[in-house]
Amino acid sequence: MRFGLAAASRAGQWRAGGLELSHSTTLGELAGQLGRFVIVGGTNTAGTLALFVALQLVCAAWLAYSIAFAVGLVYSACLTSRWVFRSPTRAFRIALLIAWYIGVYGVGEAVIAVVRHGHHPSAIITAFITVTVTAPLNFVGARSILPRPRALAAKEERPPSGT
Repeated sequence: MRFGLAAASRAGQWRAGGLELSHSTTLGELAGQLGRFVIVGGTNTAGTLALFVALQLVCAAWLAYSIAFAVGLVYSACLTSRWVFRSPTRAFRIALLIAWYIGVYGVGEAVIAVVRHGHHPSAIITAFITVTVTAPLNFVGARSILPRPRALAAKEERPPSGT
């Protein structure tokens, strides 16, 4: 997977919006990744959302988001590579993933600033809008950064049978 929009460089590939499907990435594989991401992301989001809302009762929204984000970062970094994308865990890739998540954290802070500027929406509305923007960014980033499992990479390197 590569960032951004790009034309296909090889036959059998499609790239758009940061997602790349090639002849070895079936819709079933993508659906499995999405399903596992939803489970990890859903449990992470539910836990950090509850923490975010609760912490806003005792501290500023930006601080509550920061604490909840840090807790979610540890949880996500531990599960996304090994379970969601089933890719080999390398310290460099995990560091890149954490850097991506920190960038998404900045986006979340910007969303909070925009949502709360001149308004005072409830903690739940603020959290919902923030998560709606940041969750898709986390999926696209993780799928871009983490290497594919060796079995899939080997399939890509092999020429199609009969050629």
